[in-house]
Amino acid sequence: NYRQEQFFLYLDLFGIHEPWDPPQHYVDMYDPGYVGEKVILPRYDYAGYMSDSELRHSRALYAGMITMTDTWLGYLFATLKTLDLWDNSAILFMSDHGFYLGEHGFVGKHTVLDRRDGWPLYATVAHVPLLLKLPVNLPATGARRVSQLVQPVDLMPTLLELGGATPPDGLHGCSLLPALRGEEGPRRELAVSSPRLDTDPDTIVYSSITNGEWTLIDGGSHSRWELYHLPSDRSQTVNRVKEEKQSARRLHREYIAYLERIGTASEKIKLRSED
Repeated sequence: NYRQEQFFLYLDLFGIHEPWDPPQHYVDMYDPGYVGEKVILPRYDYAGYMSDSELRHSRALYAGMITMTDTWLGYLFATLKTLDLWDNSAILFMSDHGFYLGEHGFVGKHTVLDRRDGWPLYATVAHVPLLLKLPVNLPATGARRVSQLVQPVDLMPTLLELGGATPPDGLHGCSLLPALRGEEGPRRELAVSSPRLDTDPDTIVYSSITNGEWTLIDGGSHSRWELYHLPSDRSQTVNRVKEEKQSARRLHREYIAYLERIGTASEKIKLRSED
């Protein structure tokens, strides 16, 4: 009986990645009547190379791709219910990153333009969706939004616990099931988004560090900090580092301690340390 057997299905829905060319009715949901070039494969660059209407239409193309994906996920979920698999299945949905479409003056995601510096990882790119549906046999507190910092490394121990397996030692993540059950459990104090840290002191690699209230943008010794207060500035448009220097330093110390705790090479940590 297939309903009694364990299975694991992984879907990589790459269609949202550019080029964006959804059926026209999805585009018309967001920018009907557009006349002009369809920028389905935007160049990663500063946003000024696109007109306002082109940028708006690119957002519509992107939103259309997301809506089309949402539609087909709905068909998948309906099929799981038809096959009587929905109630006993755990479903985890997430994205890997966002995309700048004019936010902070960029088009694209993390990239290198002039010099050898990448772009700061603002929330537009770094803060991604995560939804998790538990099987009905696991006690939970019902549908709700959990205010907790989560990183992709937390998904492996979560899935292993759902499957009845013991996570191996040495993981940087922790299971999310206690939080979903309303129980006390390990919680991370920081969430860090960053490309691979470099050992070249002339290369600027930005890290985004957040404790849920403040987000620090740190590019190492050759860049200036940026600090944003998330409750009052979700779009991260007002740099508060001058008036909140102590908050920035405290968050930076916690970041360095985190890098040390997970075994980051000392020569990389040195380049992230405050002068």
